[in-house]
Amino acid sequence: MNKIPFLSTDSLLTDRAFRIAVGDILGNIVPSCAGQADGAPSLMAGLTYEAWTRDAAINVWNGLPALLPAVAHATLVGEVNERKELRGQYWDAVVWVTGAWQHFLWTGDREFLQLAREVSCNWLARMEREELGEDGLFRGAACFQDGISGYGDRYARCGGSSCISDWPAANPNERADPGVGLPMRALSTNCLYLNAYDLIGKMDAALGATPETRYLDFSAKLRSAILKTFRMDTGLFRYYIDPCGTDDRQEG
Repeated sequence: MNKIPFLSTDSLLTDRAFRIAVGDILGNIVPSCAGQADGAPSLMAGLTYEAWTRDAAINVWNGLPALLPAVAHATLVGEVNERKELRGQYWDAVVWVTGAWQHFLWTGDREFLQLAREVSCNWLARMEREELGEDGLFRGAACFQDGISGYGDRYARCGGSSCISDWPAANPNERADPGVGLPMRALSTNCLYLNAYDLIGKMDAALGATPETRYLDFSAKLRSAILKTFRMDTGLFRYYIDPCGTDDRQEG
């Protein structure tokens, strides 16, 4: 059982702020039967939220294992199904790989890392089959942006839905194939994929194995595609591209 974290410094204000923050965390920990959590206490993104891959990964990435390692573990494995693939929205589920690596760095749990590597490789292989475009980039929306208000006007045509994942069904003649059908390629999501490929090599090294050349080669190709497609003459990076052009705003 995890002990309740506390902070004791020479600043009473800091200590109280930490206590409030920990209270928010503890108030959102509930038993979860999602994925492989098996009823263990897991951190949700809010009182009325269900388990979600992006939320789980980012909460762990932000330091949850340092405070509550068992909760962090359950939060992550709750996003893994019986086929050892990830749940949640397909485009940003890859952020789980980063969260899993951070969990290992905090805990040194090699058994978990073995599982994490298998899950990560399974997911990358699936996305290569379903969402990798001819330009070497992965299709899908931007990380965090599951609402249509985060995109250009063409993505407001969503059949009355506010969720970007419903856009392909509302625009069947413009959907990409194969995969879910969103034609855009977003900078943030492709950067998460790039980090995932890099982390496979780090996982191999931590497990005492020789990093597989395939992941190193893919990382180099994806890095090149990102720089070629997203970097503008100003040196800044655009938000996303799709068959209709580019959105040269910068993602917050």
